[in-house]
Amino acid sequence: MTIARIFEHARKTPDRIAIVNDGEPISYRDFARGILRAHAFLVQQNLPADGLVVVCVRNAVEAWCILLALASLGRVTAGVGRLTELKHFTAHRISCVIVRESEPRPILAEMATRLGFKPIRTPANFTGGADQQSTPEIPERVAGGHLVVTSGTTGMVKKVLIDAGNEAVNIHQRLEAFGIERNSIVNLFDWARRTSVGYTVPLGIWSIGASAVFTEKLKGHESLTRKGTTHVIATPHMVADLLAAHAGASRRQENLKLFVGGGPLPAATAEAALRDIAGHLFTMVGSTEAGVWCVTPVKQPQDAASHTIAPSRIVHVVDDEERPLPAGETGSVRIAVLKGTTSYYQDEEATRTFFRNGFFYPGDLGVFDASGRLTLQGRVTDIIQVNNMKFAVAPFERKLQTRLRTEDVCIFSAQTGGMDEELYVAVQGNPGFDAAALKAIAREELARFPHVIFRFVPEFPRNESGKVLRHELKEQVLSRQNG
Repeated sequence: MTIARIFEHARKTPDRIAIVNDGEPISYRDFARGILRAHAFLVQQNLPADGLVVVCVRNAVEAWCILLALASLGRVTAGVGRLTELKHFTAHRISCVIVRESEPRPILAEMATRLGFKPIRTPANFTGGADQQSTPEIPERVAGGHLVVTSGTTGMVKKVLIDAGNEAVNIHQRLEAFGIERNSIVNLFDWARRTSVGYTVPLGIWSIGASAVFTEKLKGHESLTRKGTTHVIATPHMVADLLAAHAGASRRQENLKLFVGGGPLPAATAEAALRDIAGHLFTMVGSTEAGVWCVTPVKQPQDAASHTIAPSRIVHVVDDEERPLPAGETGSVRIAVLKGTTSYYQDEEATRTFFRNGFFYPGDLGVFDASGRLTLQGRVTDIIQVNNMKFAVAPFERKLQTRLRTEDVCIFSAQTGGMDEELYVAVQGNPGFDAAALKAIAREELARFPHVIFRFVPEFPRNESGKVLRHELKEQVLSRQNG
């Protein structure tokens, strides 16, 4: 297990850097000592015998010391950045919530009473100060695990348990996908510890003695210039924010590898990233349930539109009878599952729906071309139906992004009156096109749809990784239409 490897590195290479947190380096020696101190603190807290333990600590080093100490105590954990994120876990019995001493007491007390958990306040720093113990000893891990959650963009948040049965496979798969090695220094910005990237990639980094860099995304441009940084893992939204916050300030690192996933990477963002950030750009496609299954080098902006299947992964496009389709035909994507990850945590109904016959069905539509590259066509649930015909939204959204000169376009259909389905084009902000120009764009790009309505939204609802919460956006647009 990773915790054993951290203590091994602390004994053999104690001064090697495990973490750089907002510019402050933490050695493997201090990291291991921090885990031990967190372990000793938690043992004194009389933790409830069972139930989920949620860690709500923003500081990355403190949060990881607590999470790994809880793993050594055999607990099932979850990580959140704010108390409001507890909503993702209320379907399960939360036995206690661990927060920093500075967390507002009235808010915590009210939630503890309402949800029935024990609040525990931690010291501010587990890694500071001297320690007589030069060779830390590892606490024994007996069980437990950590819950990572899906993005919830469709309104359904599901959880996967990373435990002793699948941790090693998840870690190996991600190290392989990103090409992370012992001498790698990997900038993870502020990926949440409830995401698969935010949890399993750091575990992989520490399992081989590499270094993880955590920083707020808008401070990330400075962190990219840290000596020796080899990898950056980000979402398209993170990259766009980074470029906007440091407009005109090219910090391009020729040897830097930038991996972008968690949503489609617009061509304009890809072009700017290659110009201003990294000499090597890759798109990645993956999921909480199946890991990373596509990694594609982007040499020119248009390469971001289709994807190369990662080595050792099996991906099919299938029809409604779950038969593989030939190149050129659109169908549902499925991925061979990783060993040990075959279900959702305490959710049998969702498990039956998405895990079948050794494959995970993420709900994506896709099509292979003759060379074996996969183009995603949107979600099965994002299909638009007009005049009894069904269409995938992604190709239309990509065209409109170009025509409207914006990356933020979402399409959906709805029957809001009469018998005909209407096509809605939601656009974040207002790119400044008048009614005549919009009508011309609709006529040229959306000619199949008789009723096209453009709606401009000040800010799309998003999750913390930047993915658009499409179900919330649709409700927001339709409620304004009907209001």
